[in-house]
Amino acid sequence: MVTGTDATARTPARRKRVDAHSKTRSMMRSKTRLKTIPLDAGVALERALKEHSHLPLVRVLRVTHGPSSSQVMMDEDRIAHNHLMRAYFVKRMPGYARRMDALFALVGEEFVRTAAVSSLSCRNDAFFAKRVPRLRDWYLSGSSGDSRLMDDLLGKRLRVNGIETTQTLREMMHETIAYFSRRHRLLTVYGQGDFHEMNVSLKPLLFDLDILGRNSFVGEYSVFFWSTLFHEAHLIPRYNAAHLGDLRGRERTRIAVTWAILDDVVDIVLSYEVSVKRRLAIDCYTQNVVLPMCEIDTGWIADLRHYLLMRVLCIIDVSRFEDDDLVASVGFLGLFWMRMRDKRDIISWGDLLMPVP
Repeated sequence: MVTGTDATARTPARRKRVDAHSKTRSMMRSKTRLKTIPLDAGVALERALKEHSHLPLVRVLRVTHGPSSSQVMMDEDRIAHNHLMRAYFVKRMPGYARRMDALFALVGEEFVRTAAVSSLSCRNDAFFAKRVPRLRDWYLSGSSGDSRLMDDLLGKRLRVNGIETTQTLREMMHETIAYFSRRHRLLTVYGQGDFHEMNVSLKPLLFDLDILGRNSFVGEYSVFFWSTLFHEAHLIPRYNAAHLGDLRGRERTRIAVTWAILDDVVDIVLSYEVSVKRRLAIDCYTQNVVLPMCEIDTGWIADLRHYLLMRVLCIIDVSRFEDDDLVASVGFLGLFWMRMRDKRDIISWGDLLMPVP
C-alpha cells in the first residue's frame, strides 16, 4: 500500500558552516581524551533547573559544568509554537539548512565537551531499560492485542529487501531483554535526553527537560534517528495526531510495503522515501554530532540494535497499527538489526531506504 504524496528529490549538499562555528569544527576534528566520571555531576544541573522551573524555556546547551556546580542560562521569552523543529518540516520557512547546521554544531560541541564513560544509570533509561516490561506485556505474553498478524510474525525470521535476520523476531526481543538486564559501560553525554522535533526549536531552545542531564549517547541518537526518520514523520500523524497540535502539515513522504509469511521467514519488501528536510536533518546530525562522537568512541554502535528495537516497539504498541504500518515498523527493525553495525552503516543510513516504485 502507498500513502503520502510525491517522492522527494535528492538531498541538497550540506551548506558551509558560518565562521562563528569554526572553533566548533576544529574542536570536533581533534581527539578528545575520554574519562570515566560519576553521574552525580548531573545533580547540580537538575537542581538549577528546578530552581527555574517557572520559566518555560531553557536556552539550549548554554550550560557550563564545574566540579560542584552547573550554570543554566534561561530564556524568559515564550517562543511561538511554529518555531519548533517540527514546523520546519511541514511549513515553508527560510534559512532551514543554515539554522539546522548551527543547532547541531552546538549539540556536537556540547557532547564532545561532556563525553565520558560510565556504567551507572542514565536519565534516558526511562525510554529503554525501564520500558522492557512493555516487550513482555505487549508482545510476549501470549497475545499481541488483537493482532493475529503480530502473533504470526513473532516466530519468524525477517527477510527485508533481501536482507535476512539470523534470529526470529521473538528471539531479537529476548536478546534485547537480556541486554538491558545487565549494566554496561556506555559513552554518556549531557543532553536533553528526548531530542526530537517537538522538543527543540531552532532558536535554539529546548523543551521538555524531565530527563535533561547525563544520558547514554546511543540512547540520544536512537531517539533522534527513529523519530526523525519514521515515528514523527509517519506514525504520529496517523496514530496520535493530537501530539502535533496545529503542526499537522503534510510532508513529502511516501511508503509502500508488501509481505509474504512463509514457513520460517516473513519476506518483506519495504520502500520508503523521507522528505528532503528530514533527510537533511539526519545527515546534518550525522556530520555534526555522530562523527565527532565516533572520534571518541565507536563501542556504542554495537549496542545500537537493542536501543532501536526499543524505540520501534516500545513507544506505541505496534500490534495495534494497521497491518501495513505494523509490517513496515517490523521491517525497519529487521534492517536496523542487521545493517546498523558499524560507523559506515551510520554514515550511509540512507542506503536502507529503497525508493517507492
